[in-house]
Amino acid sequence: MTVGSLQRRALGGVVLAALLGFASAAVAGTTLKTTVVKSAGVSFKYPGSWTTLARDPKALAAQQRQLAKHNPKIALNAAQQAQFLQSAKFRAVDIQEAAAGRFASNVSVQVVDQGGFPTSLDEFTAGARPEYNQEGLSLVGTSSVPVRGATAYRADARATVTVPDGRTLATRVSQLFIPRNAGNVTITVATSDDAAGTQLIDAILGSVRRL
Repeated sequence: MTVGSLQRRALGGVVLAALLGFASAAVAGTTLKTTVVKSAGVSFKYPGSWTTLARDPKALAAQQRQLAKHNPKIALNAAQQAQFLQSAKFRAVDIQEAAAGRFASNVSVQVVDQGGFPTSLDEFTAGARPEYNQEGLSLVGTSSVPVRGATAYRADARATVTVPDGRTLATRVSQLFIPRNAGNVTITVATSDDAAGTQLIDAILGSVRRL
């Protein structure tokens, strides 16, 4: 199983988001919309108030400049977001929270075209745990999830991030790995480590469908 390199890329934006600050994820009254990511062969729901980031570097730069007009803090992420999006098929961020200087909950989709897929939950867990530890996350649970005729694996983890002003932030990161050809599709959700964050993650990952 080669989930490690994918996890490292997928988790790359988590610390970036955490540096913006922290707030509880909003769930009650949140309207979800469906997105179809054809290049990854999946669809899922996420908060309609979130902003989908452009994947083209020039379009992303223009988007960041526009966002920066409203709040300069958002533009600080342009270079790192562009690097992350080189390997992502989709990324949406709670820009409203970012603009307010709080934790920017986000969802992303990535594809690995080779490396195989675990044949059991035990194999997945054994391979994932050291990778999460290496990235400074604590794996709190794994599970098998049926996704339209396929067995996917979900990993739930927690991270503690220290921001420049000395505060320690608790973050929840959950990933859903779905088999695809000789590799897999990974959907990652990062948000606050609280009840609202857990509900938000369950709502997004629970809505995932294969095309």
